[in-house]
Amino acid sequence: MKFKNMIPALVVFFSTSSLWAQNFGGTNLAFRGMAGYMGFGVAEYTVINPVAEFRMDQGIMLYLAGEKELGKSGLFITISMNFMQSDGQTFYDYTALGGSNYATQPGTQVEFSSEHMQLGLGLKFKIFPTSFFRPYGEGGGLFGYHTINYSPQSGQLTNSDGGEKLKDGLTGFGYYAEAGIEIDFSALWGIRTGVRYQVTETRPFETLGNEKVKYETRIFQFGIGRKF
Repeated sequence: MKFKNMIPALVVFFSTSSLWAQNFGGTNLAFRGMAGYMGFGVAEYTVINPVAEFRMDQGIMLYLAGEKELGKSGLFITISMNFMQSDGQTFYDYTALGGSNYATQPGTQVEFSSEHMQLGLGLKFKIFPTSFFRPYGEGGGLFGYHTINYSPQSGQLTNSDGGEKLKDGLTGFGYYAEAGIEIDFSALWGIRTGVRYQVTETRPFETLGNEKVKYETRIFQFGIGRKF
């Protein structure tokens, strides 16, 4: 995985998170009773479609999330923004508007990097919502944009006239379930750790012979939280 490509995203992500926390402190009545989280995770992928010659390696996830309790029920509405990155190997099959076809040579796969921006909306239930130690369960839906950047080697494609498409991006939908624990270490700050399972499916990619990309993800995550 090309971690050097993640540095700009990490800087923007945590700078935005810091400004967000400064602007909306506990004295702002509009945000009273809310909590926010930011963190990271390690993602493991299982590809469901395409069924062959497509693999996603272990990647990372960065997230920024907020929540608001519904009354005093222990039930919270959550909203999140996630950034996921992975590398992998795949077949390639693209037909340009002029009819020229570009495909991988038999028995070969193209290296690629993949980025996925997601917005999530869900519901969370906390067993002890007023305690400093709070097991929780959460589930919801996802909407995102998935980008694939291909890096074919010389002679790897059946057509070498340079008309191939090296970057492709499409929207997709999904759902997730998550379980974990939140622990406060002060009146405002705390940590949380958990495991998330999610399924994501995109629209058909032109560069994959109009195949959809569908995959399961298991994410082991850790984050820092702040109450407002």
